[in-house]
Amino acid sequence: MKLYIPSEFGIDHYDRGSVACVDHVEWREKKAHHKLLECSTKVHTCRVYTGLFMELSIGPWFGFNTKEGKYEAIGSADAPISFTSLADVGRAVSVICTLRLDHVPVDMHLSGDVKTMNEIKEIMEKAGAGEIKIEVKDQEQYKEILQHKESKDPARHLMLLMGASRINHTEDGLGTSNDLVNPGERMWKWKTIEDYAKETKGKPWADY
Repeated sequence: MKLYIPSEFGIDHYDRGSVACVDHVEWREKKAHHKLLECSTKVHTCRVYTGLFMELSIGPWFGFNTKEGKYEAIGSADAPISFTSLADVGRAVSVICTLRLDHVPVDMHLSGDVKTMNEIKEIMEKAGAGEIKIEVKDQEQYKEILQHKESKDPARHLMLLMGASRINHTEDGLGTSNDLVNPGERMWKWKTIEDYAKETKGKPWADY
């Protein structure tokens, strides 16, 4: 039997709790792919969920409009959101490939750092962003709009999940496999939002 890690590397769209009625074509295709894998006895499948890619997510497409100094949250700006840097995802997958097959779970949730939008606002302001204002929109109204507007880009759907605390890869959320791939951070230090804020001087994607 061989190990197969399919192209998930994002949010856990198999369990969306209170926002389960939200759906997207990209997630439907991944579910269909997984059903085909379940028919095989020759591969052990491990789905790796990394939350949001840190370097690609603090941008206006997810409500972080640095250029305008405005953030937009859906439902709550105090919901924990998991971010993992691209480099740390690569390190984690490399470790998974070295584990004994019977030690590899079928699902893994990774989280380089967990912050709320309010916390990200404060971190970016301290790093040089200047004043940022957060607007919180009603979750139910937003959900209603999404249900009647299909898009190839899942960004707006992800904003709903962010505010509903469905991208929270901690023990209090969807669970975490951090210690399986990097026990006690002995192999490397996970990149944090503070690290990223320093790199970008609090202004990631400001020129987008």
